[in-house]
Amino acid sequence: MYICDCSAFFEANFRLMAEFVIGNVLDHPHLAKNLSLHRSETHLLMTMETMDGQDLFELFPPGNELDARPVLREMLSAVAYMHANGIVHRDIKPENIFRAGTTNNYRLIDYGTCEFFEPGFPTASSSGTLYYRAPELLKGTYYDPSKADIWSLGKTLFNL
Repeated sequence: MYICDCSAFFEANFRLMAEFVIGNVLDHPHLAKNLSLHRSETHLLMTMETMDGQDLFELFPPGNELDARPVLREMLSAVAYMHANGIVHRDIKPENIFRAGTTNNYRLIDYGTCEFFEPGFPTASSSGTLYYRAPELLKGTYYDPSKADIWSLGKTLFNL
């Protein structure tokens, strides 16, 4: 569940609404589903499907590459689906990959930095957690955002 103070900047409210739409429109078994968006006089409240509260760092001790391979397959499938639908995540990291309920299925969460993109058209916009950013983002040059997502996923799994 996310709660956003409506008195906050317009951009924060807009981002939460955009995040809700993206998480509601995308339909893939390894992407978290946003369920509802409610507005009171003072807050926006977004609910999403239940996760068990553990991200990849909590689920996999360091050096457990073999156990992490199924997660890699699931996340590659989820990211490929997003890219095929013209959306880049821009903040793939262990803290944004959770186990769904008590199953061994994993979900990519947090669509707050997602953007629409056109394949073949580079961008210079930069977002995401610094440690997981692709080198071209750090240079501040134009880059392919879909390739940057793949870099972030690789860096995520390298750190397990």
